Amino acid sequence: YLMLADLYSRQNNFSRAIDYNLKALTLFQQKNDKFRLLNIYEQVGSMYERQNMLSKALEYYSMALKVYREINNKTGEAAALINLARIQLAQGKTTLSIASYEQAYNLVTPLHILPLEVRSLIGLAKANTLNKEYEAANLQYRKAIVLAKKAGMKIELEEAYEGLSEVYKGLKDP
Repeated sequence: YLMLADLYSRQNNFSRAIDYNLKALTLFQQKNDKFRLLNIYEQVGSMYERQNMLSKALEYYSMALKVYREINNKTGEAAALINLARIQLAQGKTTLSIASYEQAYNLVTPLHILPLEVRSLIGLAKANTLNKEYEAANLQYRKAIVLAKKAGMKIELEEAYEGLSEVYKGLKDP
């Protein structure tokens, strides 16, 4: 099932890819194979997100989060929280999004996982910019820039600079 799901996913035939992933999911649930369950939850969540089916994406990312917490995987938990926060922000649930990004940031900061720190800071800054909390967004983007430079994350660095530009525009508008 997974090979067919992968094939259809590569062809951007997400409905068929999801169908085959869900068939495989049933088998892995019976075997209690948490690693493969996580893989499917994240893949299906991503496919739903790419189709802009945000409530379904949120459902599968939430299932992944639950499993990461069960197995006490802080890195996976943070990544799942970032996925949830991104969906929450897209749904206009800014306050929930900020809470999820903050949880992710607080999980990965002591672990020094720079890519997840940067992603959570950029997400926080975007949400705070939408809330017109420009001071907080300014600090978050600046911190993301420092960490992105340190980690050699060029795409995220550019994204943080663009976000910082939006903050400055927001500060100029009355």
